[in-house]
Amino acid sequence: MFFIIFGSDWLVPQPLPPRSFHISEVAAFGLLEEALSLNGTLELNFAILAYPKPAGVLR
Repeated sequence: MFFIIFGSDWLVPQPLPPRSFHISEVAAFGLLEEALSLNGTLELNFAILAYPKPAGVLR
């Protein structure tokens, strides 16, 4: 189980990103899933992809 931080809001774990996600968030979600399938760990990927970020950074 894992969580994705979008802006400063916690989102519950979901099998697919919501349709409202920006394409960059969808890409990050896919990269996170791929990394998890490769090494089975979350810490490094979570630190890189899911840190709180200001609104509009990836827009």
